[in-house]
Amino acid sequence: MPFIAALVLFVTFLIWEGYFAISSKEILSIYVVMAVLVLVYSMKHSVEWNFSLLMASVAVGGYMELIGSLAGFWQYHYLEPLATYIVLSWPINTWAVHGLIYLAGIDTGTYKERCLFRSADRDTTDKI
Repeated sequence: MPFIAALVLFVTFLIWEGYFAISSKEILSIYVVMAVLVLVYSMKHSVEWNFSLLMASVAVGGYMELIGSLAGFWQYHYLEPLATYIVLSWPINTWAVHGLIYLAGIDTGTYKERCLFRSADRDTTDKI
């Protein structure tokens, strides 16, 4: 399950980079609540959908974090150009948002509602 891999990597880098030691109980409890939301959402959807959310959020989040840090918009506690645990928090954040709206009755991961073009079974020919 992509969620388990992302969570294990997130916690590993959180500890390894030294951010676990400076994290407050409130921040850690927020991540626990988000992990529960992610678990609810990810168990209701396919591995392919979860993996695509993982890859998209890591790519977009990592790029945004790195560009923002290099541009001087923010800096990390230990002054590195990019904290890996922050990049790995993006999938958790993304899944948590999807989980919240899933609990509100909106499922962004449904296959029948996701389509780029209209159904091929309807007549698309224009008659003059």
